[in-house]
Amino acid sequence: MDPATLFRIANLLPLPIWAVWILAPHTLAGVMKLFASPWVALAGWVHYLCFDLFVARWMLHDAPDAGYRLSPILCLTLLFGPAGLLCYLALRSWLQAVDLRV
Repeated sequence: MDPATLFRIANLLPLPIWAVWILAPHTLAGVMKLFASPWVALAGWVHYLCFDLFVARWMLHDAPDAGYRLSPILCLTLLFGPAGLLCYLALRSWLQAVDLRV
């Protein structure tokens, strides 16, 4: 399969779940049943892993001189992706500051 085909497939796969969440927001039990399928659980897990890696890479690129100050936030991102992103955004200016006392 070529990359363009895989790209189209990857974009279409989550649409049914999004449709349920948007069109029927009070069906949490139904959404939870979707994750009873090993394939859906796998897709969800891969999504989490990709999000965490993407966000962590962006942080490293956004604050390249943060050094070890960024480490706790990277750990938080690995364990609780959105919480790590929010923490980074809250501390972004401090993390981007270059320490001139080198």
